[in-house]
Amino acid sequence: KDYEEKYFCELRKMDVHTLVSHAKRTPKRIAFAKPTLKYYSLNLVCKFSGKPPQQRLERVRKAKSFRQECPFRIYIVLSSNGQSLEVASVDEVHNHVRSRELYEHLSRQRAARVPQTMHQMREALQLQANSKLLKKKIEETTGKKLTLKDISNVKQKTKKETNNNRLEDVVEYLRK
Repeated sequence: KDYEEKYFCELRKMDVHTLVSHAKRTPKRIAFAKPTLKYYSLNLVCKFSGKPPQQRLERVRKAKSFRQECPFRIYIVLSSNGQSLEVASVDEVHNHVRSRELYEHLSRQRAARVPQTMHQMREALQLQANSKLLKKKIEETTGKKLTLKDISNVKQKTKKETNNNRLEDVVEYLRK
């Protein structure tokens, strides 16, 4: 997480091997491993790593993807004494632009900010506020980036929560 925030790149796990799954292959090495460790080895790669989806001729819909074959990779493996994980290799080269503004618009960073503004959005959406104006207002007051999709997701979630037909809720609604 510290690395992501310092260098503005979102990382994901790839080629993960847990101690439990690796115990079948190398039981002697795993026998001395610290029990609190979870992984035998894992690759941390950039969100933009991997090949973009191939466009087929008969396919009409175009698939959108973040993948740009970014070569960034950090390989972490169980140490020889089995008491910790150590970084075996690092390739810190990216083939795309990294900036704070782009990083803040990535889905994981936006998702972390939505709960902080959820109460404001729910109140405004219950009053049937314009989504674009609501987005602008929240960005001005909090200084945090949102997308219309985030607001739409909150709208759907509140609709599901308030759309129940329990007798107690209906009676309470009618009283009000």
